[in-house]
Amino acid sequence: APSRKTTLRLRPIRTTLPAGTRLIATDGETMPREFRRITFSYEELPEALNSCGAKVSKKLSKGSITSVISKMIDGSFFYSFQLFDAPSAKESHVDIPEHDVTKALISYCLERGIPLPRALNKTVRNVNQDLCLDFLVGEAETRDNLSND
Repeated sequence: APSRKTTLRLRPIRTTLPAGTRLIATDGETMPREFRRITFSYEELPEALNSCGAKVSKKLSKGSITSVISKMIDGSFFYSFQLFDAPSAKESHVDIPEHDVTKALISYCLERGIPLPRALNKTVRNVNQDLCLDFLVGEAETRDNLSND
C-alpha cells in the first residue's frame, strides 16, 4: 500500500501587542512577543484527531470534514466537526472539547518531529477553512507598570 504523506504548513505570523502592552523579559528589559501558528487543513484533521497518541473523548466518524464551528456547551468550549461520507451520502457531526483538540494537535506535531515552542498560551482557532494551533510566547505587562521611556 502506498504511504500517505501529510504536509503541515508552518506559517509564522508577525503580530503587534495590544495598545499599551509590552513584553517584559526576566532581566527587566522589554522585548517583543513571539507568535507561531501551525495550520491544519480539513483534509489533515481526521488523521491528527483520530490517530494521535493523545486520548480524545471522541473520534471523528468516517467522511470528509465540511466545516468546523466553535461553540459553547454547558459552559465549556467545543469544536463541532461537520462531516460528509460520500459513499453512504450521510452527514454527521462530532463535538470535541477544545482541550482535547489542543492535546491531539500537539501530540500529532510531536509524533512527527515538528518542534513546538514552550509557549505560555496555546490556542486553537478556526481560520479560513483551517484549524490553527497558535503559540504566544512571553508574558505581557501593561504600560501602566512600565516607565515612560
